Amino acid sequence: MIYSYVLPHTICTKSNRIFWVRGNTSILAVNKQISEEAIDMLYGDSTFVIDVMFDDHGIRFDYQWILPNGLCPRRALTFPGDLALSNVAKIKKLYVRIHHVDSYTGWVKYNCGAHGFNDGLKHRVEELCTHLQKLNELCVLKIELRDSERSKLAEMGQVVLEPFGQLQHVHQVHFFGSVLSGFASQLKAKMQGTQGCGGGFRSSIISSSL
Repeated sequence: MIYSYVLPHTICTKSNRIFWVRGNTSILAVNKQISEEAIDMLYGDSTFVIDVMFDDHGIRFDYQWILPNGLCPRRALTFPGDLALSNVAKIKKLYVRIHHVDSYTGWVKYNCGAHGFNDGLKHRVEELCTHLQKLNELCVLKIELRDSERSKLAEMGQVVLEPFGQLQHVHQVHFFGSVLSGFASQLKAKMQGTQGCGGGFRSSIISSSL
C-alpha cells in the first residue's frame, strides 16, 4: 500500500535494535477513511520498544529515530499516557525490555533489597500487562530481561515476568536476555492456555540470548 512509502515506520538491525524512520503524516489530514487506514498501518506495522523500570518513570516508550547524518537521537515517552489510547489499541508489535539490577545496585540506587526490588518491578510489569490486554490484537511480543546479576539471585529476578502469563492472545512471543529456559517453559504453558484466549490463538516461545 502506498501509505508505507510516506508514513513513519520502524526497522530492526541485526543486533535486534529498533529505529524509527521518520516520514510524513500529512496524509492523515486528507479524509477520514485515509486517516483511519494510515493510522492502522502506522501503529500496526511498526514495532514499539517499551522499557519497564523500577524508578518513578516506570513504563516508557523508547522513541529512537535515524537522522540523514546517521545520528540516532532518542526520546522517552510515558506509555501509554503520551500516546492516544485509541491509537495504542492498534499496536500489534512490541519489544519489551525489563531492566533488572543486581542487589548491590538495588541498595545503592533505589535503597531497596532484592525482594523489595523484585516486588516493585513485578508491579510495573503487571501494570504494563493491564494495558496490553486492551490491545485489539497483539501479533508479536519480544521480551528481554536485562539482568546485571550473574549469581543464584538471578533466578529470583525471573518472577518479575510472571504477569506476562496473563496474555494468552499473542501470536508469537520471543524471549531474550537472562530468561532461564525452565522458567520460559513454565510461562509458555500459561500463555498457551485456552482460558480467556479469544480467537483461539496459540503462542510460540523462543528462548534465546542476545
